[in-house]
Amino acid sequence: MRYLKILRAQLSNHEQIFLFYNWLSDYGGEWENFDNMFFTEYCMVHNLWYDELFENGFIKTYVDYLRDKSVVLRKGNMYEID
Repeated sequence: MRYLKILRAQLSNHEQIFLFYNWLSDYGGEWENFDNMFFTEYCMVHNLWYDELFENGFIKTYVDYLRDKSVVLRKGNMYEID
């Protein structure tokens, strides 16, 4: 977890938004699936400014999906702005 926090600290908030959009487009499907949980367990989009995302029901559904997904390793909120 410590090393992933260091990695995440190197990403700007806008780069985290791009990771999220990349995941939504299925090109980055490996970021968050049944085998990998880099977003939910390891908080790779912890600084996601979801209020800055394109306003769309589809996007909101996946923001909420990540927030509500059950986790083992993560402690605290999924997003910093929650």
